[in-house]
Amino acid sequence: MMRLPDAALPAKGLLREYVDFATPLTDAPGGYHLTVGLTVLAALLGNRVSIPFGARRLFPNLYVTLLGRSTFSRKTTSIAIGQKILDHFESVANLPSEFSPEAFLDRLGKSPAGLLVYPELARALTTFRRDYMSGMVERLTELYDCPPVYSRELRGRTFSIEQPAVSILAASTVEWLAKTMGEDDVRGGFFPRFVFVPEGQQPQHLAIPPEPDAQTEQHLVQGLSRLVNLRGKADLSIVRSTYEDWYRKLVTSLYARDDSDALSSFAGRLCVTALKLALLYHVAEADDLVISPEALQRALSFVGWVQETTASLLQDGLALGRWDKDRKRILGRIRARPGIPHSALLKASHLPARGLREIVATLEEEGSIVAQPNEGVRHYYPVP
Repeated sequence: MMRLPDAALPAKGLLREYVDFATPLTDAPGGYHLTVGLTVLAALLGNRVSIPFGARRLFPNLYVTLLGRSTFSRKTTSIAIGQKILDHFESVANLPSEFSPEAFLDRLGKSPAGLLVYPELARALTTFRRDYMSGMVERLTELYDCPPVYSRELRGRTFSIEQPAVSILAASTVEWLAKTMGEDDVRGGFFPRFVFVPEGQQPQHLAIPPEPDAQTEQHLVQGLSRLVNLRGKADLSIVRSTYEDWYRKLVTSLYARDDSDALSSFAGRLCVTALKLALLYHVAEADDLVISPEALQRALSFVGWVQETTASLLQDGLALGRWDKDRKRILGRIRARPGIPHSALLKASHLPARGLREIVATLEEEGSIVAQPNEGVRHYYPVP
């Protein structure tokens, strides 16, 4: 997995202070702390600071998922450190992670800018697919774009939220994410709105973490307090040409790739993510909203890392979901045409020969199909 580039971690400012505060408290990878720190800044800015973007405005809200092994990657611990800092600020609404759709919209109407925390994203997604939570994925997908007014009719009630700005801080293992990542969730834009942060290289293991240093924590909170009063529109005039050059190269590279639509869906969102991160990097070091070239370069470095790690995850880790879809598709072909010869199945599968052999072998081992040779050709039959 590609290492977080040094250029993405500032040498000074609030983000540096946050990482320095969080690092001694757990043996989590540095990429976790930086990303949680960025989300903390996004939650503090809420809906008061925006970026001009054509006919609409962008807000610095982020949807983030830390990916890693259970327990030892310290995903939940990293998130808890960020929550501890945000607990000092009454202006940041910690939205409930378990709720009915009505309760969620009611709470959001009272506090349009807030943070949703899901220590187990896969479990939350399973809940979202239950009947009483119907439409929650679509709701969060729309809310990411921070419309001026978000209105919904739900069970006889009208909900109208002015300028929502919701951020999500979540965690998951790659295996669980692969099982819950449906094609509709990708094509519908829900998952591509997330920044997925891989585990990466951990520092030396920490058996017993120390307590937070109270003085360091208070100094960090005081520094972050200035963001609560910051408001206005970001000025991109200094960095516009650099960003436009990067944007053109990104679009050209996406068109040149032969990858699936899934990667394009994820990478295409990076143009917006880059601007959000540039704003966050800038306010971490400056009191104004004129985005600096240094802030943009850090954002582009971070986004480049996200792009590479996402491509790797889609190819290796998250490909587990595609394999399962291919398995079900092959089984469906055999059930629809009992006795189908191997050559016909290979042609219909659009899979490499080796991939088909692996799926067929799995289906045979689990007892879903049987293979019968006929004149040297294997024919496949479903098991009733």
